[in-house]
Amino acid sequence: MQQLRNIDISKLEKGRICFVKWRNEPGWPVEYISNNIFEILGYTSEQLISGEIKYSDLILADDLQHVENEVTAAIAAGLDEFSHDIYRLKHQDNSVVYIYDHTRIVRDQSGQVSHFLGYLVNDTSHVTQTTRLELVLQGTGLGLWDWNPQTNDVVFDEGWANMLGYSLDEIEPTLESWSSRVHPDDINICYDDIQKHMDGKTDAYRNIHRMKHRDGTWVYIWDRGKIVEWDAHGKPIRFTGTHTDITESKQLEHELIAQSNAKESFFALMSHELRTPMNAILGFADLLSEGENLTDSQHHDISIIQAQTRSLLTILNDILDYSKINTGNILFEHVPFNLRQVCAGIKETMTQMLDERSSTLHIDIDAAISENILGDEVRVGQIITNYISNAIKFSSGDVIELIASISDDTRALNIEVTDHGIGISKENQQKLFTPFVQEDDSTTRHFGGTGLGLSLCKLLAQGMGGDVYLKSTKGKGSTFGFTLPYSSTLKAVTSDKQAAQISIENMHVLLVEDNAVNQQLGCAYLKKSGVAYDLAENGKIAIEKCRNNDYDIILMDMQMPVMNGLEAARHLTFDFDFNTPIIALTANATAESKKACKEAGMCDFVTKPYNHEQLARILHKWSKAKLDD
Repeated sequence: MQQLRNIDISKLEKGRICFVKWRNEPGWPVEYISNNIFEILGYTSEQLISGEIKYSDLILADDLQHVENEVTAAIAAGLDEFSHDIYRLKHQDNSVVYIYDHTRIVRDQSGQVSHFLGYLVNDTSHVTQTTRLELVLQGTGLGLWDWNPQTNDVVFDEGWANMLGYSLDEIEPTLESWSSRVHPDDINICYDDIQKHMDGKTDAYRNIHRMKHRDGTWVYIWDRGKIVEWDAHGKPIRFTGTHTDITESKQLEHELIAQSNAKESFFALMSHELRTPMNAILGFADLLSEGENLTDSQHHDISIIQAQTRSLLTILNDILDYSKINTGNILFEHVPFNLRQVCAGIKETMTQMLDERSSTLHIDIDAAISENILGDEVRVGQIITNYISNAIKFSSGDVIELIASISDDTRALNIEVTDHGIGISKENQQKLFTPFVQEDDSTTRHFGGTGLGLSLCKLLAQGMGGDVYLKSTKGKGSTFGFTLPYSSTLKAVTSDKQAAQISIENMHVLLVEDNAVNQQLGCAYLKKSGVAYDLAENGKIAIEKCRNNDYDIILMDMQMPVMNGLEAARHLTFDFDFNTPIIALTANATAESKKACKEAGMCDFVTKPYNHEQLARILHKWSKAKLDD
């Protein structure tokens, strides 16, 4: 007890330590107490020494019995000194002060305890900070760990253990207590991320992994930590961090992914179920229109079927694309394409619509625009087609202008479609790019349409890194434009016309298609092209035919019973080392479908509905590719 005797009381009085002498009497009357007790408890030393207030009166009732028991036990054990853990005293203003004490037991000549000498330490600040930290940890659900990488000693807190369904005394303070509970598929990634931080490659350790709960389930843990102490040689000796249970967030994430996948499956099904019959309607209408000895009336009737089906296809595309882009289920390509060819193709397909309105389309593409710009050819064409369709719809006997240029200041690609039709009032211009909105109800009744086209154009342009704009004057016409980031490549884009110069006669093609009507249509197209062909109703039959025949090209439908097109393509490409070009024929016109086809080993992609010219071009293209090999 030498250290207690040698305490410098003058120093004690200046700090948070207070020296005390108690008599061994009921309530422990104070015989002496340092003056700085006033700073700690708000009472003067005189008030306490006078006996007006006994020391036991200051101890909170909930703590008093525990303190008394410790004193009784120390005396009974014959100890000369003992320490109390944290207990609470009442401040003069009724607040609580957290203290601990160290006390010497003084006995008289007969061995009876006469009084106690000790010192009180005000630990309120530390306890308050600790309590706040505990509250923060409880409120945020964090668990703490502290690891020495050199000894592998680990300290966990109660929150860490509770997160896994244990109490702290059930967890061994070792690295094994952590690593043995981490999912086997996740542990190596954890160690990799830890090592990256220890090597100075990351500013902190961060990792999401699964840990086994006591009940056998897997808990998702967001694990974060940082090295905070090094030895003299610069080696880490203290690595501290936190665990957060994010299982609920992960479950929600999985649910959202499942919903997204369900939506994507729905869009694929809708696309397939609607495009499949439309492929047959348009295909056979095209074949009929090329028939001999048709009367003018028959030509007229067929042209109506073609126009109305294409109109229905446009509406279908708008609805499906709008739904997909709003749910994040649409991807954009960044590949070379020829804008001049795209615009020429659009003009050709819209010839009938232009003729019906006695309008003409003039195309002006700046010479500075490369033959091979990078972007999404399909989506760029979709916006242009929508703009031109609107221009034709809302004007008559007009010269419609399609102008493409490069901005001098931003180097952006600008594409505009201008008409001289009915125009749009200023107050209605902004809402035109809002879904399901047209300028007024009479527009819908008179001109038709869903009101989705322009809003879809805006979403597509923004999805490709650009935007849309409109300039219009009521009664004088409108200019609809959009901008895109401009970049080009030296990689050549094969011209359809160049490809079409290569003969496809005497080719042997396998058509894999389950729909009976589309089988007839595909066979009619192949026969018209002078191509020999075989037919398979599903992927399994296609594989058997490929084992027994040498085909130049395979046209593969995607959705079929028994074995679908993707499975069949994977078997042929990867299992049988098959190098014949496989072309996907699909009614699911999405970038995701294209990606899936490519990953399955297919080399190209034809979207239903398709016509004879499109099929011939794809056959020419891959016939040339095979010859070049």
